Amino acid sequence: MLLVSNDPDQLLTVFRLRGTSTPQDELFKAKAPALVIAVAGQSTTLNVIAANGTNTDIHWTANAVPNGVFTDRGNGRGDLVLTPPASATGRILVTFTARDGQNRTKAVQSSITIVAASASHQARLNWTAPGASPAAPSNLSATDLSITPLELVGDSIESESIDPEQTAGLIGYVVYRATTPSVPLSLGNIVGIATASQTSFTDNLPVAAGSSQVFYYALTAFYGTGTDSVASNVSSTGPQIIGLQFKKKGLRMQAAGSNITAGAVLIVDGRESYTLVRSGDLLIVDKTAVSTPGGLKPAKAISAGTTHSVQVRNSNGALSPTQSLTR
Repeated sequence: MLLVSNDPDQLLTVFRLRGTSTPQDELFKAKAPALVIAVAGQSTTLNVIAANGTNTDIHWTANAVPNGVFTDRGNGRGDLVLTPPASATGRILVTFTARDGQNRTKAVQSSITIVAASASHQARLNWTAPGASPAAPSNLSATDLSITPLELVGDSIESESIDPEQTAGLIGYVVYRATTPSVPLSLGNIVGIATASQTSFTDNLPVAAGSSQVFYYALTAFYGTGTDSVASNVSSTGPQIIGLQFKKKGLRMQAAGSNITAGAVLIVDGRESYTLVRSGDLLIVDKTAVSTPGGLKPAKAISAGTTHSVQVRNSNGALSPTQSLTR
């Protein structure tokens, strides 16, 4: 171990440490959400999961929480249902402790912040379960539930239950959230645990509805061996440009999964804006559309043989990542 000090003669001091690992304990792992937003007057469920190699004879306990009921489900599962009073605010710390048949224990802590409904809104996550162990979940999508998507009724992805035995050894999913596209798979970024039978999760966000703040998510599968899969794809609550094309003198992109709202505009080179409209499965800028402020048709704004930058801005001000487009 290196220790950095302000000693001008010896900035670095080396400490040699020795210890003995206990590999059997590495099989015993516990997962709980680290940061949770609970809405006053509404019910919030916190799931916890644990594994010890066989996923048997594991039981959970939790310290008493006002207006909360904890239930040990057995075999490494438990949940806390919290319903704060409508006038409640503040923060609650909960310590969950898992104990297995060998009397080993693992403790994890959740910090629950209680906010008014007006200070929070929700994001809905959907994903596809892994087909085999230890694969990762896939097709993660995140939708800001406070916006009106520019899409047809019936395009939203509905959650579907799976047989937890479909993927051998799958115990549940760990949901990570960040405010940047690089989502760290660290304990402090865990905002939720989903059980093996779930392919969806609803997250309470710490900002009011209509905020332009974009949140990013990643997901791992957690197995009875005590191992996490690699991360899923990253998805966000902001607009996403999917399959952008210049075609028939206009612009088009995929509508499903784009998280693009009614009133969104497509911006070319940071200057010219076009209102996006829905056409079947596509979001388009028609060849006859004209931009603001330049009054340019797409064929004029996207000149042949030149690379242009393209962004989408939702009606709440949230921006998509910039994409390059060459005609």
